[in-house]
Amino acid sequence: MNITEILGRFHGVQHSGTDAWKAQCPAHDDTNASLCISVKQGKVLVHCQAGCATETVLSAVHLEMKDLFLEPGRQYHAANFAYGCTLAQYAQAKCLDPKKLESFGVTDGERVSSKGRKSQGVRMPYWDSKNAMEPCGIRWRMRMQKERGSEPSRFLWERDSRLCLYGLWRQDASSREVILVEGESDCHSLWSVDYIDADGQRCRFNALGLPGSNNYKPVRDDPQLRFYDTIYVHIEKDTGGHTLYTRLAGLDERRTPSSLLPKIKFFSLAGYKDPSDAWVKMHTTSKPREEQDREFYQFVHRAVLTAQDASHFLRPAEWKELEEKQQEIQKNATKTQRQANASAGGKVGRPATDYVGLIRAFRRTRWTTSAGDLLTLRYWRNSWYAYDGMCYKQMPDSDMENEAMSFLLDPMVGDAYHVQPSSNALRSLLLGLRSTSNCGISSVAEMPMWLSSGQMATGWHAMSNCLVDIETAAARHFQAATQNRKVGREEAREFTMPLTPDLLSTFAMEYPYDPEAECPRFLAWLRSTQPSPDIQAVVQMMLGLMLVPDTSYNVSFFCTGEGGTGKSTYLDIMRALVCDRNVCRLPLLKFEDKFSLWKLAECLVNIVGEMPTEDPQGKLRSIEGDFKDAVSGGMLVIEKKGKDITFAKCTARFVFGCNSLPVFFDKSEGIWDRLIIIPFEQRFRGSTSEIRDIKSTIIPMELPGIFNFALAGLGM
Repeated sequence: MNITEILGRFHGVQHSGTDAWKAQCPAHDDTNASLCISVKQGKVLVHCQAGCATETVLSAVHLEMKDLFLEPGRQYHAANFAYGCTLAQYAQAKCLDPKKLESFGVTDGERVSSKGRKSQGVRMPYWDSKNAMEPCGIRWRMRMQKERGSEPSRFLWERDSRLCLYGLWRQDASSREVILVEGESDCHSLWSVDYIDADGQRCRFNALGLPGSNNYKPVRDDPQLRFYDTIYVHIEKDTGGHTLYTRLAGLDERRTPSSLLPKIKFFSLAGYKDPSDAWVKMHTTSKPREEQDREFYQFVHRAVLTAQDASHFLRPAEWKELEEKQQEIQKNATKTQRQANASAGGKVGRPATDYVGLIRAFRRTRWTTSAGDLLTLRYWRNSWYAYDGMCYKQMPDSDMENEAMSFLLDPMVGDAYHVQPSSNALRSLLLGLRSTSNCGISSVAEMPMWLSSGQMATGWHAMSNCLVDIETAAARHFQAATQNRKVGREEAREFTMPLTPDLLSTFAMEYPYDPEAECPRFLAWLRSTQPSPDIQAVVQMMLGLMLVPDTSYNVSFFCTGEGGTGKSTYLDIMRALVCDRNVCRLPLLKFEDKFSLWKLAECLVNIVGEMPTEDPQGKLRSIEGDFKDAVSGGMLVIEKKGKDITFAKCTARFVFGCNSLPVFFDKSEGIWDRLIIIPFEQRFRGSTSEIRDIKSTIIPMELPGIFNFALAGLGM
């Protein structure tokens, strides 16, 4: 074999230097191109940085160790090759309309390599939703011809691309079926069909593309396909098609199976490699374009109707040879190992630790939902977070280490993955879990966020019984209040959904959402402490703002008043409404402590009940600028002891209780515009009008009603 034939067995191959390449390792779930391939003195060297054995890597692509010795005289040095491909060339080669391609987001572009080299290419952006401002990934087609010799790949991903299904922004919400194909050109061919037939029916395909046959990720992709009744998967007859079928059919024991298997049906196109191949060959005839489109549509449509589930799908005859060769490779590897043991006097060394399997087993047995489809452990901003049934709660490093070590101490785990409970094994296990292919999340990600898609989940908030879209709920409760009615439970179904670990959020209310709940005791208390209807409205809006991590309103609140006016009771009610888990207590002067600011990025409210009103040393002067920036939702430097520094937006609303207003040195509107002062002037402690036992009546009994009251205030 030559190097081109070997590189052709791997996915995501990129040129990384003279006689050197990197690719995705087929022996584990690889998104980081951790496989290094190089040529030295006529021999191909293959090394997986994740620890996969070379024999396992080769077996996954149907190669043997002997294939790594290049045939004498055959080319193996990297050729000098200049990239260059245009949209017009791509459209001509694929018989596609350039204007339609542009409507799909495909354009000409200039790709800049990591070394600053500029090359003409076809830019194919991946958007994860219709409303996304920026693509989550960009794939470049750098030429049309297949690789020859040791030429680099014709496909390249833009740096920092986050893979997803191709075409998510074009999903047809009215369709209950979707076709899943490999790559972009198949999608472009299927999307190009759109005409009205003789019966007045619109003929088109709802299709999505995989970013490579080995790149289906159930955790990432299953949620995007879950609402379809039937998922038709086109299977090619080559190695890539075999890989895709094995993965989706749940036959690959090394990979997490798709939870959508009951909905999946497989089909192939007789006589053609894929939809793009069929499109090209049917559009190079002399027939009118409309007739060519109709012929292609009817051909693919008939093939789809023959699709079968995994147990009845007719496997291509070409796969038999692939599977027989794979079995032979495994058999030879076992034989080689036995011969090595015999030559060593029968002494068998301990097999290499299977860290990939170890990590997956730990993740699957301890940190997935009962259905086995969603993770409940995440590593974000240098900290571990575990899902507690409502939201994610930070887990100390020591607790995580204890969990991992208890797993390593299990004798069955040691036997299955050839691992000893040591500090090195513990470190390797935790480092593997922290990777983005397992539990890791980029530190630049903001919450709330849907983990499966990477989209922001703005407004969604966890209660003890469901998730609530706070913004929509606020509008409905405000509308209901103006109409002197309640929001019904059926109406509430439109903006609620079951609890799920797919929502990355550290915010949760520990009481249930009941759209019909009321709070008569609280309203009576509010009228007694704040007789003014205007102040009551401000209090209601204030409570509503406490429910969302949106600091774009640029306001903070100061509750002022002497003792016995209800100020402290109001702060207690607010703290109970938001729940202690979402509340921090960071005085202004603590802004100077760099290890305290992280709380402001992970809490909803910062409540300081007794704020000093005097500042004889003038310390407020140095932190007033930071305070104004935090109130406006500015970026904070997140620094925890022993952790790397990160940055995050301030999410906490500031609420201070004080007997009188503090002294600020900034006399401009820059700070006073950010202050809303709520005076408590009705002193009723000890009077006959005092409402007693508030903490034992209002707080434990009326929180769902106060929550509805606050929602209406947010909707004002």
